[in-house]
Amino acid sequence: GTLLVEKEPLTVGKVKSFLGHQFLDHGFVMEEDIIVACGPKGSDPHYFGDPQDVLKANQPIILDICPRSIQKRYWTDMTRTIVKGKASDKVRKMFNAVLEARNASIDAIQAGALGSNVYNVCCDVLEKAGYETTRGGKQITRGLTHSLGHGVGLDIHEAPRMSELYKFPLKEHNIVTVEPGLYDPDVGGLRIEDIVKVTKTRCNNLTKMEIRLEV
Repeated sequence: GTLLVEKEPLTVGKVKSFLGHQFLDHGFVMEEDIIVACGPKGSDPHYFGDPQDVLKANQPIILDICPRSIQKRYWTDMTRTIVKGKASDKVRKMFNAVLEARNASIDAIQAGALGSNVYNVCCDVLEKAGYETTRGGKQITRGLTHSLGHGVGLDIHEAPRMSELYKFPLKEHNIVTVEPGLYDPDVGGLRIEDIVKVTKTRCNNLTKMEIRLEV
């Protein structure tokens, strides 16, 4: 059914307004639109959500936020996917695969690791779990349909990249996103995104938000 707040339908517009005020209260501004995508519409990773879209129970809701510091001008980036209520077995399987891919990718990040190699680690996990990826130039409508991550700093998207074609090493102190996702037009999308700082022998996860599917 429809999610309600004070007996009124909870819309994408209301969520974005709430988050925008939270950002301002903490010294951040929403210079780029944020993604709030529910159910099958979330199967397009670039669908930002129409303000009138109503959020539904028992369906995956992608929340992708990228506030910018007003004072320092640096960006941050984070995605969580939640289900208010009970997730279907299909969505739970997607969640578990994405979480495993996220963990394996983070474990593979260190100074000197090629961006393409970290991307391949992610693809290995998802393909082993039975999902398709765009590795090898495949055209797909389900599975991992985008790269694994990108640099974040004074631009929201900058080098380095973690994609199949980025054959360059990550460097110490790089700040990069790790954002594996799976998409299925029948049920929607499932993406988890953290940002990490590359160090000599590993990386430090800068994202403190818990990861939980059902809320």
